[in-house]
Amino acid sequence: MAFHPNIPEVWESDWANKGNYSEVRGLWDAIDEIKFRYLREKISKNGFALEVGCGTARLLYFLANFGWQTVGFDFSPSALELARSRFVSKSLEIDLISGNAFNLPFRNRSFDLVSSTGLLEHFENPRSIVREMIRVLKPDGVFYSHIVPKKFSLLRSLDRFQINPLNNQKIIFERSFTRVEIIEMFEGLEIRDLCVVPAGIFLPRKFFPKILTFANRFEYTISKYFGMLTTIFDGTSVAELLGFYFIVLGTKI
Repeated sequence: MAFHPNIPEVWESDWANKGNYSEVRGLWDAIDEIKFRYLREKISKNGFALEVGCGTARLLYFLANFGWQTVGFDFSPSALELARSRFVSKSLEIDLISGNAFNLPFRNRSFDLVSSTGLLEHFENPRSIVREMIRVLKPDGVFYSHIVPKKFSLLRSLDRFQINPLNNQKIIFERSFTRVEIIEMFEGLEIRDLCVVPAGIFLPRKFFPKILTFANRFEYTISKYFGMLTTIFDGTSVAELLGFYFIVLGTKI
C-alpha cells in the first residue's frame, strides 16, 4: 500500500483541481502518442480493454479511436468525470467504474487487454494489483503498463526549481523501480514473453515556461518530435538513466 494515509483524498483533490477537459494539445499528449506506438504493434483493431487507475482515460481514448470497447476503473470520482468529458466530447463510448484496484469487480478472463499507466509506482508492493490485472485478462490477452519510478529523468530535471507550496508530489508516495525489480515482480505470475523497456526521454516539463516562453504554443510539436528522435535510445542504458518511464508488455498464459 502507499505510505501516506491520505492518498485517496490527495488524489481526489488533485483531479478535482484539473479543470475541464481541454482539446489543446501539449507535452502529455505528445508523450501519450509515443507510448501508444508500443502498444499498437501488439494489438488488433478491436477487443475489450480495461485500464486500472485510468485517471482521465488518456490511454483508453486512443484505444476507443482504434476500435476497442473500453472500461475505465479508478477510485476518484473527479478523475472519472474528466474521463467522461473527454469521451463525450468526441462521441465515444466508455464504461467508467469506481473501486479498489486490489479487488477488481470483474470476472476471471474478461478482457483482451488490461493496462495501467502511471499507477504501480504509487504502491510499496503493487504485485497484488498486478495479480488482479492478470486474473481478469483472457488467455493470450495483452498486459500493458507504463511505470514511472522515483528516479532522475530529463523530463523532471527542472522540477526542483518549481515554487509550489501545495506540490502533491511531496505527499503522494512514489517508489523507485529498476528494470530487474519490475521483472522480478512478475515472477510466478501467468505472464509470458514479458518485455520491460526503459524509455521516455523528453525535454524538461518546465522547459517551455522557464526558458522558451515564446514557444509555449509549440509545446506539443516540439515535444513530439524530440521524443520521437530519442526513441532510438529506448531499451538502452541511456534511456534507463534519462528516461521517464518503463514500458511493460506481456501475454497471458
